[in-house]
Amino acid sequence: MKKEVLFLVFPTIVAAFSLLFCTCTQSKKTQTLQSITPVYEDSCTYYLLGENTRIAVPLDNPQQPSITDYFKQVELIPLETRDDVLIGKMTKLVFYQGRYYTLDRQQNIVHVFDEHGKFIFKIDNKGQGPGQYSVIYDIIINPFIASIELLDPMGVIQRYDLSGEYKETVRVKSSEIRAVHRFISLDDHTYVFYGASQPLKVIGYDMSKEEIIFQAFEEQGNFNIFSSLDFTPFFYYHGDWYFSRYFNAEAYKIEKSGIKPAYLWDFGKLQYDSEKVKFTTTWQEDPYNPQKLFAEIESKCPYRIFGQRQNNKYIIAKIKLNGKLANLIFDKEKQKCILIDKFAESVGINPYLMTNEYMLTYSNPEGLGNYITEDMLDERNKEILKEVLSPDANPVIIKYTFK
Repeated sequence: MKKEVLFLVFPTIVAAFSLLFCTCTQSKKTQTLQSITPVYEDSCTYYLLGENTRIAVPLDNPQQPSITDYFKQVELIPLETRDDVLIGKMTKLVFYQGRYYTLDRQQNIVHVFDEHGKFIFKIDNKGQGPGQYSVIYDIIINPFIASIELLDPMGVIQRYDLSGEYKETVRVKSSEIRAVHRFISLDDHTYVFYGASQPLKVIGYDMSKEEIIFQAFEEQGNFNIFSSLDFTPFFYYHGDWYFSRYFNAEAYKIEKSGIKPAYLWDFGKLQYDSEKVKFTTTWQEDPYNPQKLFAEIESKCPYRIFGQRQNNKYIIAKIKLNGKLANLIFDKEKQKCILIDKFAESVGINPYLMTNEYMLTYSNPEGLGNYITEDMLDERNKEILKEVLSPDANPVIIKYTFK
């Protein structure tokens, strides 16, 4: 029997819960690389990557498997559209206890929907009073104190209960932190922030002691133009948080003492060190028309990793390779990486949230064709597709159930 666990947005600190993060199968012997170890817990199997695991990308052998090779069902969950529930630009999706929480950075509103996409409530508190804000850059559900938390880039966190009622405001108190744009909670008082304009981008902060506990990850200023707030650099798997960035082939595990290498995508002859790339132009020269810098980045950085997620069996990434979108799927059990220029259905996938049971992404109606075709859907979802194909409709969540 499989167990569904929503480890997408929060860490679990109780060791006894660790079994919930396994896909339960019969234990079996597997051929494994020295760096990847099958771990068995009460008949549940997951594959543990060792530190500095290298995943070789087969650049000379792109493939076009079918979506059905990995997923047994693709479902559409349209977010309810009403005159008073219109999402301008959705930049964050969180799923927690049967509810979808969406961040609209354009309007600075959090909309909350049930698991079927029906609207429940919203947080729209722009202003200067208690619990109010001028801008929101990120949202998390903090499971340690059962709160919805909204991040102002100046390090101000507005806390609301799970019904959307204001609770309190907490602040980062450090002159070293200029601005932060993404965050996670490691426990009830420890946060990790990503700051695009910080000299060191990843900052651990203890709210109870009001002090920085670590700073890590230097990145060139030219890459700040790709500090996109549409895809969080943090992802969660099996009790640990990870961090990754566009121009870095390495993923890092986050600990209270800092970050350490977890695994590396090895692009062979295309591999580059982002710290050593030299540019003749900078984004500051013309921030509103940076086409010259874009072209230089494309020529000197042949791949970018837009986002990656993992579960017990797979690490899945969306990348841009030599100017074209593609996907990487690393099968931990088979210890094999596949480079997919496009699936047989002529679509790609975007691993926004991932569990052992399913993967979620979202799209505006006009962009659905990048991810699905009618033939991928059953009759019920084909009808849903017809209903949501309106440019005025709210985004649609795409749910892929793993085989």
